[in-house]
Amino acid sequence: MPRTPTIALLGGFSDDPDTLLDDFALERAGRPRPKVCFLPTASGDAPGYVEKFHATFAGRGCETGHLELFRRTVTGLRPFGPPVPLADGLGLLPGSLCPHYDGEPERRPGYLAAVNDGALPGGWAVDGGAAGVFADGCLVEVVTRRPGATLHRVSVGGDGSVAEVAQPVRQLGT
Repeated sequence: MPRTPTIALLGGFSDDPDTLLDDFALERAGRPRPKVCFLPTASGDAPGYVEKFHATFAGRGCETGHLELFRRTVTGLRPFGPPVPLADGLGLLPGSLCPHYDGEPERRPGYLAAVNDGALPGGWAVDGGAAGVFADGCLVEVVTRRPGATLHRVSVGGDGSVAEVAQPVRQLGT
């Protein structure tokens, strides 16, 4: 039975100066009109961000959709305090996920603390500009549009300490 890819893509269409991650994801879809779903949770489902996603990918011949996890009237989460774990994810992959791992000073220490304290299970932390490709729940490939960006495996070791391991990455556009 062929493995079905799931792409966890963060970074890309919004602020990047190129379309390397978008191109990679659409090529991996392997069909002329792929279905692309946007989970704008990190932006608090900011309407402008969602609209930009639809315009960008519909303009590239995709069937677009998005899944709102918040109903906010502001464009970010800052007025509501620091980022906190969202413990009831979608179940697409086992464990937890931290987007924008290197993008905000409080992301990395907050995620590591949440895993260490048991508020979240171990999982994946993705830097801006990187993407992980999973098939049947297993990591297949990590790509980046930006040198130094990658996907990190975060887990609690046998001694109870949190470990993060940067995954090997393939640089796009080189």
